[in-house]
Amino acid sequence: ESIKARCAVTLFSLACDEAMGARMVEDGGLGPLLALAESINADTREYCAASLQHLSMHAGNHARMLLDGCVEVMMRLAELADKKLKAMCAAVLTNLSCHEEAHEILFEKGVVQTLIALSRSDEAKPQCAVALCNFTSNMKMRVS
Repeated sequence: ESIKARCAVTLFSLACDEAMGARMVEDGGLGPLLALAESINADTREYCAASLQHLSMHAGNHARMLLDGCVEVMMRLAELADKKLKAMCAAVLTNLSCHEEAHEILFEKGVVQTLIALSRSDEAKPQCAVALCNFTSNMKMRVS
């Protein structure tokens, strides 16, 4: 478990640099990061969620994040009791919701329900409000 924690810290360091983070995503680094994110160690999960939060700030990473299972991992981590982790999951989902092209995929994966559940957490509430606003601003997502 300590090796996994060190790997998570290393991936976090890479993700904090925009160019290195993009390279990590392009070269298949999301898979190991997402696997580590579901570790039994809380610190490892937190570093991985923070890495994903950094990566999600750059639109160039979004397609790969959507395809490689980031949304599903964030949704599972959001169910844990850790308030800080909930806020990071909300931030990742919010960042991914900033682009209309992703809305249908996110909606189909159940992100709206996850955001509603996360909005009960004071730490995640502001991010959830932004993400839900992003969805409602998309005319295609509105129910007729």
